[in-house]
Amino acid sequence: MLAPERSLFATNFEGQRRFGFMGWGSAFGNRLEYAVGSFNGQRNGYVEFNSSQDIMAFLNFKPFYNREDSLLRDLHFGGSVDAGIENNPLSPAVLTTSAPPSPSTLSPGSPTVPFLAFNNGVMERGDRALWELHLAYYYKGLSLLGAWDSGFQDYAIGRSGPPPVRVPTSGYSVQAGYILTGETIRDRTLIDPLRPFDLRPSHFGLGAFEVTARFSQLQLGRQVFTGGLADPNLWTNEAQMVDVGFNWYLNKFLKVYFDWEHAMFGNPVFYNTGRFQKSNDQYWLRLQAYF
Repeated sequence: MLAPERSLFATNFEGQRRFGFMGWGSAFGNRLEYAVGSFNGQRNGYVEFNSSQDIMAFLNFKPFYNREDSLLRDLHFGGSVDAGIENNPLSPAVLTTSAPPSPSTLSPGSPTVPFLAFNNGVMERGDRALWELHLAYYYKGLSLLGAWDSGFQDYAIGRSGPPPVRVPTSGYSVQAGYILTGETIRDRTLIDPLRPFDLRPSHFGLGAFEVTARFSQLQLGRQVFTGGLADPNLWTNEAQMVDVGFNWYLNKFLKVYFDWEHAMFGNPVFYNTGRFQKSNDQYWLRLQAYF
């Protein structure tokens, strides 16, 4: 990925690790990529709480992929969908600016900032349908990515009781990266530096360097408050985030992320005991090894 963490919508609503089965492939000389599968209900978990399955599907078009002389050779566009009938505990039960390292996302000093926590007893019950349209373009060392997300989720208090409340969700992200050291990229895959990191005089190299930036936004409908699902005095239904970063590829298999993350909230949110804040700054340093 360009940044250490995903966009706001992806972090909180896109499917993570789940049990299921999937078929995928490509057609028309690799100009079309597709995948479709059936997975258990929770967006992030291995436990199945009911017999229904989520259907997830993905399409990606690269109409000029085989035209080596075209400036649009590495233009990608397409979409994906996740739909099903849920009856699950919330996962996640707290929406945050980045993926939590542990369940204790509300504890003081947590490295991830919560901006909306659902009330106790709230669960996913009813229909869920989420979809995304994506666009990507690569040229030499340039990466441009964009996504528009929308959908809805039905929430309720308990497995039986009041009827579910339908909460619409929407968001988008735009992202850019540029490799400063001359490497060419055709999609977001392993980057092989022209001069891998090596301090020996006869093999000297510092690796590859990439600058990145992203803006992302997430909004939930006011129903999350009017339906009694969360406390409007503590939380917000809208967040925006700016990421500015620098990636260092020491070699094909070792990467270091540096990132400044600035989050902005629609209303002040309750972060630490006795403290509300309208924005938050966070700094990332992450090492990634591919094996």
